[in-house]
Amino acid sequence: PRIYEADYGNAATSGGNIKAQVDFNSQHYIASGAYLLRKNTTEDGFYIIYEFPASITDLLSFNDGNLYIGLGGSNNYWYMNTSEVFTQSTRTGTVDPYITYMAARGLAAGQTFYKTPDGKRGIYSTITPANGGAAYSTVINVGNADHDITDMIGDATTLYIGKEDTTWYLDATDDDFILVEDIITLTRSDNCKNLHYAFGKVYIPAGDNGLVEHDSDGTDTWRSPSRYCTNLP
Repeated sequence: PRIYEADYGNAATSGGNIKAQVDFNSQHYIASGAYLLRKNTTEDGFYIIYEFPASITDLLSFNDGNLYIGLGGSNNYWYMNTSEVFTQSTRTGTVDPYITYMAARGLAAGQTFYKTPDGKRGIYSTITPANGGAAYSTVINVGNADHDITDMIGDATTLYIGKEDTTWYLDATDDDFILVEDIITLTRSDNCKNLHYAFGKVYIPAGDNGLVEHDSDGTDTWRSPSRYCTNLP
């Protein structure tokens, strides 16, 4: 699709690859470099909505009516309301106001917001991530310190955390457990990145070109696209 420059000069041609995308307020938004873009009404391109001071690392639509924008481990996160008004986080306390990855767990009326400030082992939670909200929890350490977090997603009951070794999950009391044992042998820096939840299952990129489907009954099935291709060289 085409990307329109809108009011930001030639920014549209220098944003880079799509880092994240999300549906918010009946609109579709994507992150490309430091730019947030919205799909236009004719659905043949995107308009640049805002340029941030650093590259966007994640997007999340939360139940407080805001779209949250992570800018990595050294820049305060931002959020946008349904009128596309932007606010920078000015939260203070023991938890840095940074977001590398984030996710929400719970039903729409009672979600919990989780984030990792720096993409390392620790994550934090709150029910009100906007300015003036409730304090973040104490740190929740996921897995061991040797492997960084590569992604986070959530559903109505579970938070899933991709790491360089495998995908983990948090139970109702925020204890961490391995979701898929088999992936550990494929440990790499981009393992379990771009987790996706669909059809009641979690889809986990693994290794060079693997894709694992994890069902809620505990069944793991390798759905690697290359296994279903023909005439490969």
